[in-house]
Amino acid sequence: MTVDDSLSPAGVATPHSSGIRVVVVGLGIAGLTTAIECHRKGHTVIALEKSPVIRVLGDSLGLGSNATNVLEKWADGKILQQLKSLADDISIFEALDSAGKLYAKDDAKGFGADNGMIINRGSLATTLHEYAKMLEIDIRFGAAVTGHWEDESAAGVIINGEQRLVADCVIGCDGIHSKTREAVLTKEPTAVPSGQAVFRASFDSTSVCNDPNARWILAEKGVRDRLSQYMAEGGLALSLATGKRGQNITWQLWHEDNHNANELWSEHNSAKLENALGMIRHWPIYSKVVPILRHTPKEALTDFKLVNRAALPTWISHAGRIIIIGDAAHPVLPIVGQGGGQGIEDAATVAICLQLAGKTHISLALQAVERLRYARTSIIQSSGPKIYAGVRNPDWKAIEKDPSLIMLPRPKWIFGYDVPRDVYEQFPLVKRAIEEGSSYTPKNIPPGGRYEFLHDFKE
Repeated sequence: MTVDDSLSPAGVATPHSSGIRVVVVGLGIAGLTTAIECHRKGHTVIALEKSPVIRVLGDSLGLGSNATNVLEKWADGKILQQLKSLADDISIFEALDSAGKLYAKDDAKGFGADNGMIINRGSLATTLHEYAKMLEIDIRFGAAVTGHWEDESAAGVIINGEQRLVADCVIGCDGIHSKTREAVLTKEPTAVPSGQAVFRASFDSTSVCNDPNARWILAEKGVRDRLSQYMAEGGLALSLATGKRGQNITWQLWHEDNHNANELWSEHNSAKLENALGMIRHWPIYSKVVPILRHTPKEALTDFKLVNRAALPTWISHAGRIIIIGDAAHPVLPIVGQGGGQGIEDAATVAICLQLAGKTHISLALQAVERLRYARTSIIQSSGPKIYAGVRNPDWKAIEKDPSLIMLPRPKWIFGYDVPRDVYEQFPLVKRAIEEGSSYTPKNIPPGGRYEFLHDFKE
């Protein structure tokens, strides 16, 4: 009996062999990964992005080992190696108070060079885009989706109010302010301000190299990177890091929301460096860090509002041929370090479910995606406020006795997850549950179905 190698976690199907035509809306990290994963599983992809070029806004993001486990299967590992050559070389996260006293060193387990990575968003998006082009995926920029439609046999979108595209399904990867979500929900979900915001910036380190008062942060330039987190009461915290072995400087200042922040990377006008510096002017460490922060270009700084969102009632449209994934479905606070990773897990899941369900069962495939992913992403989504609350007012005496109190949780059920393997193994069970109308409990959630502060992931 011949075994179809494409029906395996690392398997690659013949291009366009499934007969399934997919429209991917939005080319952020989740959208680009979805386009690539769907192509790898034999689907014909049309990928749409309203911007005229690939977007490179933002600073750095962490991809845990659960995300790179997907990327390592591309081009025999070559794409992951290329990404790692562009990633930051951080092996330790330092936790300090506002005077600069070191209380804890957290290894980068799950994000370290051996499996995960911390990488500039622009570098990641550009590399994924180049790989998608190499695969000859149909990518269309300047294609704003102005409408959606579906019936029992097809689904599609309207581009720029004119062109009508027809496909078997539409996958909305268009982020927090998703247009595709309008085709899924009858009303926009409520966003609850967290009361917090974060100044964020990333820039080239050249000017810092030439400043004798600032270049201390580049002491290991060309060797490794560093990430230091200075924390005070009231949720005020400064994360200061180098990237790409000292080529970049990245910093974030978590603070109370003064209503000047927003959720758009593209909005820089209201972000003023002096406002950020004023918040930490009373810190004993101020005179040491301010020479670095003053090198921030105006155009590199944004003040990003942190908003809590509850899990959506569904990700799937009424007729079952439109689905939202990634930040469009389950945005998480950045402190969780799983926004990009969960979008990548979604992408792999939807591509495999379409492959296994086949062209005549598109609705079942998308239902399977939701059943496999919904509980996991909801639990991870709920962890943001809990993690943030744990570091909002650090008890330094307690932390000195138990440094794990200030460390980012690294649960095995998140970082040790192998999404392709799980989807191939679980799909028959999910399919049966859908067809029988019975319940299904996924295997990718923690015991009890609740988030807990765990550090049980081992590389």
